[in-house]
Amino acid sequence: MKILNMISYKLRPVNKGEIPVGIIGTGGWGKNFVRELSKNKNFDVKVCYDINKKLLASQSKKYKFKIADSYYSLLHEYNINSVFIILPNHLHKEVCLEAANAGVNIFLEKPIANNYLDGKDIVDKCNEKNIKLCVGHSMRKSSNYLRLKEIISKNMLGVIHLVEANRSINRAESIKEFDWRNKREFCPNLPLIQLGIHYIDILLDLFGEPTEINSLALDNVSDSKNTDATICTMKFKNSILAYLGNSYSTNNTDILRIYGTKGIATLTNSKLVIFNETNKDLTYNKPAKESTIKNEIIEFYNYISNNIDIDIDGDNALKVIRTFERISQINSK
Repeated sequence: MKILNMISYKLRPVNKGEIPVGIIGTGGWGKNFVRELSKNKNFDVKVCYDINKKLLASQSKKYKFKIADSYYSLLHEYNINSVFIILPNHLHKEVCLEAANAGVNIFLEKPIANNYLDGKDIVDKCNEKNIKLCVGHSMRKSSNYLRLKEIISKNMLGVIHLVEANRSINRAESIKEFDWRNKREFCPNLPLIQLGIHYIDILLDLFGEPTEINSLALDNVSDSKNTDATICTMKFKNSILAYLGNSYSTNNTDILRIYGTKGIATLTNSKLVIFNETNKDLTYNKPAKESTIKNEIIEFYNYISNNIDIDIDGDNALKVIRTFERISQINSK
């Protein structure tokens, strides 16, 4: 049973107005959630936890939240309704299971876990405890991606048959020896699970789960102990072919290109361009102040407060990680 179809009895009831929440993981990407949640009038950031005590003290002084001694303490001792978890992938299962046991609704930054079975354990526990789970795949909240979906639904591109996607960054050489991203058991198939996972989610949202997958991986470009680059090809229903490439050892790249019989759509981090059969480009620039994290937070509020369906519940997040795992299993052969 899908979580969003359940009538949820919450141990920590929601009141209209400020909902008490905690944040576990306030460094790195978590800094963005601290900032955006502190500005959101629907949430009251009561307490946070991070292993970086110096950073946490500085943030506490600025944003006026309490500091928990541990994530266990945060979940059990501060009477919060929900928790935002922004942690290394391999810690997701442990912390999410404890949050569910504590009766706390969960926003979990992607991916749901490093593998399907760990992700399923999270979803099953949330179902068992009637906990609402939302997994943050922020690209879904981009206004230009939503516009692209509308264009596709109106058949403006014609019959779609080919897709190209690439999300890459140049960070392999800067990964420290002790960094969790440098360890395959903590972060398997680094560029795919950290970068490619965004486009796996988008491809599944647009076309469903792939019927066929082929893949290759490369791990001798940098001194990193993890994978440097991956490519995979996928076939979807209606004979749609897709290519996905990801690298941790090249210049920043973020592009999705969709080919149809009537036109081509190109989506980047800054704009959406439609080249149609009239040979006229339609360009939609990204709104100057758009924040996909802010949009995720709004969606989560509507989910826990008003039972409005979300894009990425536990079941959809499992489909994403299952596809990631199918690709990775080919790479490991």
